[in-house]
Amino acid sequence: MRVSCLIFLSPRNASKFASIPPFPSPTHFRSAGRTRRSCEYVGRAIIRTTVRHTSSLITAMSPVVQADDGSFPTDCPLSVRLDGATDPTTFHVIRSFLPFTKAQVYLVRPEPNTVLPSQVILKVYDPRFLDDRYPATDRVPNRPWTLHAESVAAEKRAQVASGKVDDDFHIDLLYDEEEADPSLWEEHFFRLMMECFESELEAYKRLKDMQGLTIPKLYGAGKLIPKPLDSRAIEPPAVLIEYIPGVSLSDIDPTLVLPELYKPLIAAVTTFSK
Repeated sequence: MRVSCLIFLSPRNASKFASIPPFPSPTHFRSAGRTRRSCEYVGRAIIRTTVRHTSSLITAMSPVVQADDGSFPTDCPLSVRLDGATDPTTFHVIRSFLPFTKAQVYLVRPEPNTVLPSQVILKVYDPRFLDDRYPATDRVPNRPWTLHAESVAAEKRAQVASGKVDDDFHIDLLYDEEEADPSLWEEHFFRLMMECFESELEAYKRLKDMQGLTIPKLYGAGKLIPKPLDSRAIEPPAVLIEYIPGVSLSDIDPTLVLPELYKPLIAAVTTFSK
């Protein structure tokens, strides 16, 4: 707002101040007040939008926080590189089905721009959370995961794949008289998880005609992209399968399970060996 002052003008310098607007009238003040309030409203809207945008950016750039048991926080974004896809697909965690044993099972929500259902199961075969690392006996030591051991094992696999060295790994190396190098245990756990992953994937392929009827549908397979990328030396394999909501049989009174419910399941299992 302009500040008016009294100026004594002479005929000689009056023309210099002819362009100065007159002192604002009350109408001007009311208009200025409305303008000021409009500016304040727009300013607050801009600030709110900026804060939300900045918050989204921070969330997108923040590393994925995975608990020591392998679970993820609710609504945590996960990126999966599906086989045959050009770009990674983003999923948001709804629930982690604890406790994990061999694989880690998550109920996830895919991004709206996919052809997948609104909820699917993401089953990840990450050797880091394999229950074999922590035997249920004190006679066998624990084998906790370390990035260094995983990196050494991954580097050796890369050398084997390129033909630079021979694949001399054998499980007997783990049980020599001397304590085996941690990278050998990481290689063992990695191969165990890959065997589990490949076996399940092959089972779904062989039972393709039963998918969606007596077993869940298989939507695809791929690899979970770690965040940040340098936090892991591998991309754990994963499968996407149909989510079937319901109650676990372990939580149901056995007397309530009628023959018409379990006989089709028995018949389905019988056909597996055919």
